[in-house]
Amino acid sequence: MATWPKEWEDDKDSIGVTGYFKYGDADLPGFIAPGRNPLAWNGKWWFEVPWGYFFNSATRHTREEFARSVKAMGGFYPYDEKRAREFCEKAHAGQFRKDGSTPYAEHPKAVVRLLKRWGEKDPCIIAVAYLHDVLEDTKVTEQQLERAFAPTVSAGVRFLSHTPDETKEAYMERVAKYGCEQSILIKCADRICNTRDFIKLGRKEYAREYLEKARAVFDKALELGQGRLPAISAEILDRLKASLDRTRALLQ
Repeated sequence: MATWPKEWEDDKDSIGVTGYFKYGDADLPGFIAPGRNPLAWNGKWWFEVPWGYFFNSATRHTREEFARSVKAMGGFYPYDEKRAREFCEKAHAGQFRKDGSTPYAEHPKAVVRLLKRWGEKDPCIIAVAYLHDVLEDTKVTEQQLERAFAPTVSAGVRFLSHTPDETKEAYMERVAKYGCEQSILIKCADRICNTRDFIKLGRKEYAREYLEKARAVFDKALELGQGRLPAISAEILDRLKASLDRTRALLQ
């Protein structure tokens, strides 16, 4: 497991611990974000560094120096919310919601707002939430997404994308069975936002059926919030359940 000098502890924030990776003969700027695999920038894209590679402690530097180093190599912070939002808006440009007038990008933005109201702050989850429909509903390719964001972001979007060869039922089963807590939270927020949109369109019966088909995903969220070391915090889970209860009340 990658480690870092004790004095680096004060440098931790949403970015994580920054420094250089000794990767082969190269010193590559990178960081370890909390709960994420180490990432490094090779001058073209971000890639995951295998656990076990160590920061080169002889070249320790601050977050500001890290930012300058990556920028000088043509890079960027791979979980940047503004970048994800702008990518989402560009990818969905010209698309509209089912009311025919609301720009489609307003949906992923609503999903992000709901996640934030629940207390979600993980920058990777927020980025995936903005981008969760770009592979499924736009011309964006996996390669383009992988070039633009960290592997953990593109992998999250890929997992949440419904593929042409699976039924909607199989898709929901896959997400519920194999989804990590990040994917489950995004799908719960996505389902709630879509259900509320159907209600606004006067399609209450369809909205009721639509929400019910995601029962397994909501059950998985409850499961992940239990135990001595829950994957989803009690605070986030309580707010999720409150949002779900309010949505169900609208269907009465």
